[in-house]
Amino acid sequence: VEMFNAYVDTWSLVAFMSSARSGHGKISSQSKNINEKSTLGVVSLGGYLYVTGGANYDGGHTIFKSVEKYDPKTDKWTTVADMNQARFGHGAVSHDGKIYVFGGYREEV
Repeated sequence: VEMFNAYVDTWSLVAFMSSARSGHGKISSQSKNINEKSTLGVVSLGGYLYVTGGANYDGGHTIFKSVEKYDPKTDKWTTVADMNQARFGHGAVSHDGKIYVFGGYREEV
């Protein structure tokens, strides 16, 4: 994972996630942002980044229902409650203190 610091115009490495996932998400700090279709969903909520679902095509095809939370203050990822269904290619948005995940695929397409 890389972090861009707009104040000094530099990129730096931060902690790795616990599960490798392909694709990328688009995030915005504005609550009305809806991610473009991507392999995994990423949202910003309460000062943390959340990565939802996704897939890993390294040596097979694994679809995740797991969710990981990144704390930029401690530079650590932690696993939080799984989604009810594994999915990739979905949308995700945060609103009013909650994360909503919708659409996507549940099996290989």
